[in-house]
Amino acid sequence: MKTKTLKLTLTFVLFLSLTALAKSPHIPLYVVQKLNSLYPSAKLITWKDNNGYEADFVVNNKTGVSMFNEKGDLLYSRLTITTADLPEAVVKQISEYIDKGYVINFVTQRWYKGRNFYEVEVKKNTENYILHYLKNGRRIGKINKSKQTKLSLRKEIHKTKVSKK
Repeated sequence: MKTKTLKLTLTFVLFLSLTALAKSPHIPLYVVQKLNSLYPSAKLITWKDNNGYEADFVVNNKTGVSMFNEKGDLLYSRLTITTADLPEAVVKQISEYIDKGYVINFVTQRWYKGRNFYEVEVKKNTENYILHYLKNGRRIGKINKSKQTKLSLRKEIHKTKVSKK
C-alpha cells in the first residue's frame, strides 16, 4: 500500500513538472523541479524569464511567487497567508497593534537571503506600517508606509535586511 502511494505521489510530481515545463519550454527542468520540491502541491504555475526564473503559483488556495537564478538557487519566495497561519509568537506581537485600533491589511510569509520571516501590514486612519517578524515573534523591521511614495516603498521592501541574530 505504501509503495503504491509513493508511486502515485512521484507520478503526480513528475506530471506537474512536465506540465509546467510544457507551458514554458525555456525554463530548465532543474528549476521546475526545485519549485516542485519546495511547493509539491503548487498548481496554476506560470513562469516568467525575468532576470532569472520567476514562478507565480497557487498552493493550498494561497498565492505565491518564487524567484530562482540561472543555477536554480532560490533567491526569494513570497506566500500570501492568513493571520491563522502566523506563529503564535507573531500573533502576540501583532495583537499590540490590534489593541490600539489598527487593522491588518495583509499577511505574507517570505523567504529572503536564507531567512524565513513574516510581513504584516497594519493600518489605522492615515498611519500605515509594514512590520517584519521572525518566527519567534522578534520584530526585525518596521516601515512607515504612509510617509513613502510607492516607488520608494518598493525599494525599501526589496532592500529590507534580515538580521541574522
